Amino acid sequence: MNESTLNTHITDASMTLNLNLSTTQIQFLTDYALLLHKWNAAYNLSAFKTLPDIVIKHIFDCMAVVQPITQQLSLYPLNQRKILDVGTGAGLPGIVLAICMPDIEITMLDAVQKKILFIKHAVGTLRLHNAQAHGVRIQDWQGIYSVITARAWTALADIALLTNHCIQDNGCIAAMKGPRLLLEAENLPNNWQIKTIHTISVPHLNEARSLAFLERVTTI
Repeated sequence: MNESTLNTHITDASMTLNLNLSTTQIQFLTDYALLLHKWNAAYNLSAFKTLPDIVIKHIFDCMAVVQPITQQLSLYPLNQRKILDVGTGAGLPGIVLAICMPDIEITMLDAVQKKILFIKHAVGTLRLHNAQAHGVRIQDWQGIYSVITARAWTALADIALLTNHCIQDNGCIAAMKGPRLLLEAENLPNNWQIKTIHTISVPHLNEARSLAFLERVTTI
């Protein structure tokens, strides 16, 4: 798959997902996919080694949650629309969100330094002024966010417990999950509940995908 073909595939996926992306944003997604594929060969950033797998199972998978996360962010005042992406890995979904949502501040955390090194390189190469990455554990991070994203990180209950100190009072967790979502939901702490579940359709991927928004239980 050459760059031109990859660019066309990403353009088609953006149209399928009803994302109004510019040619520059499409090119950034293309460049990010190529960077991830190149670095992955040396640094083992992802279990998926081929470019088509990286594009479909990483890039398209993250593009598929842009709309529901954008809708959730619209519920907050402009100065509160900040995202913290925990366990970001190679910047998923953080970098994809930063490209698709250039007006939203995205902070990415991961404890694995080689992954943070890659993310910082990608952020600099793509000139993503709304994105930053830090090699720290969520337990050691200070900051308050309206939305915390987590993809392929840990169980729902652990996400809620570990990120609780970084979520504003009316904020939420946006957890990208597969078929274990409802099973994991049974173990949520008593002060957390699922607000909504979005069934996610990823272009060219026939696998169960969901995006669950979690919120604190309101007590009187």
